[in-house]
Amino acid sequence: MIASALAVIILMIAAAALFIRRTWLRAAGIERQLEEFRIQVRDQLQLRDEAEQRRAQDGQAEIQRVRHEFTVQIASQRAAQAYDSSQILRGVNGISDATADVSNQISTLADTVELILRKAPDRCPIDASVLETKTEDELIAVAESVAFLRPLVPYPKWRFDADLANPDLAFQFRRWLWQYFNDRKREGPIVIPWHYGTRLRLFLGNDMSRQIYVAGCVEPNEFAFFDHVLEPGMTFLDAGANDGIYTVFAAKRVGDQGTVWAFEPSVREVSRLRHNLEINHLTARIFPLALADCSGQAELSVGAYEHAGHNTLGEFAYETEMERKDLVEVRRLDEILNENPLTRLDIMKIDVEGAELRLLRGAVETLRKYRPVLLFEVSETSLKHQGGSPQELLAFLRAENYLIYTFDRVTGLPVRAAPRVVAENMIGYPSEKPMPTSSCWSWPTELPLR
Repeated sequence: MIASALAVIILMIAAAALFIRRTWLRAAGIERQLEEFRIQVRDQLQLRDEAEQRRAQDGQAEIQRVRHEFTVQIASQRAAQAYDSSQILRGVNGISDATADVSNQISTLADTVELILRKAPDRCPIDASVLETKTEDELIAVAESVAFLRPLVPYPKWRFDADLANPDLAFQFRRWLWQYFNDRKREGPIVIPWHYGTRLRLFLGNDMSRQIYVAGCVEPNEFAFFDHVLEPGMTFLDAGANDGIYTVFAAKRVGDQGTVWAFEPSVREVSRLRHNLEINHLTARIFPLALADCSGQAELSVGAYEHAGHNTLGEFAYETEMERKDLVEVRRLDEILNENPLTRLDIMKIDVEGAELRLLRGAVETLRKYRPVLLFEVSETSLKHQGGSPQELLAFLRAENYLIYTFDRVTGLPVRAAPRVVAENMIGYPSEKPMPTSSCWSWPTELPLR
């Protein structure tokens, strides 16, 4: 019994030892496998880190390469642009004044197409031989019967003679009538309608009537501007009044309670100015003298037949035939206003054929006291003939705290002028007075009869 029990115990101990050993061996195997797995994972992670590091290094190198190539490319382009710019500048400096003038008139393809399509007919729209049998008085009566007046609204892309080639038969008929008198150098006095029920007597054959009679307007954007800023009771000063197209308009707009002063040194133009006031029963104070930066006397070059009104204290800006030279009185506006004080001066229109800067220098006290709105002509050639320049003129006004506006070519409305922009007519607006919101007028849906 005892021996059997011992045998069983020994057997159990042996089985337990075997089990323990097997368990130990199994645990050791698992541990070894785990260690091998750890090694594999560590190796894989190390390989991955090394691969990522290599990729990062390769990427950085690629970035540096691309950056270098881009820098080289930009430097090359800048060098090419600098070369092109210098070439362009040399080319621009060599362009003639005629080419510059054409580029101003035809700035877009649309303008070019418009000019091509608006080519005028080669002959009068009706039998000219019938008209040529008529007397001048009969032709003047016919001319007056077909005269028309364009409404007081902005005229986009307007320029002098814009409608001379208008293919409309009425335009061409008026042009033929104007040309008839021009060819014969005959002054055909014609009375045509003007704004707000007024009338103008012009003379067929000269520059002024060519624009107003043929096209029914002159400087339409300027007149549209005045139509919105002139009010009854205001005071308007017209420097370089000529035949009185602005004087008549302003006198009608400011009414009996307003004041209009007109300055015109030419005896011929003063006579025509007086007549235009008389036929409209309007009143304006006429000063038969020139305004400048000194007081005394000076020679006035008076334009002949076709260019009547192109009168200047300097030289003519264009190829203008001179009729004669008149000795005229010249005064400073400051002196005149000291002798004849005004209670107010709201608006000044200045078109004095190159003496604009001289006039303003003689009106410093006036500008500072009254702060009028200014509409002034800017002609580089005319200013140069009298010792000035557009840059000096605009700098003078800006120094007197005036904001400079021009007429937008697309809309015809006043817009602030960029620092170096120069246009034929510009506006000087006192900086302390806001430009009225009417400077952004929309086109009217109904046009009043005027």
